[in-house]
Amino acid sequence: MTTIHVLATALADAFLAGNGWRRADLVGQGGLVLGVRRRWLWPVADAVLAAYPRPPVDRPRELATFLSTLDPRRRRDDPSVRCRGLRG
Repeated sequence: MTTIHVLATALADAFLAGNGWRRADLVGQGGLVLGVRRRWLWPVADAVLAAYPRPPVDRPRELATFLSTLDPRRRRDDPSVRCRGLRG
């Protein structure tokens, strides 16, 4: 299991364990897992909410796989940049 997949799985589990499914909720849960709120959590939360308007509680591995494809360094308003993985 790669570091990216471990991170994506931990974030997916944290997101789904939280009490809310809003941007700030996901960033907060991600910050708890990481021990600090990283700046890249905000675009990751945005991408998750765009792909999953409701929490995929019955599909945690799918969410982890989705998270492992994201590149949080890309600009949200630049559609020409493809997500490339949780690297940063």
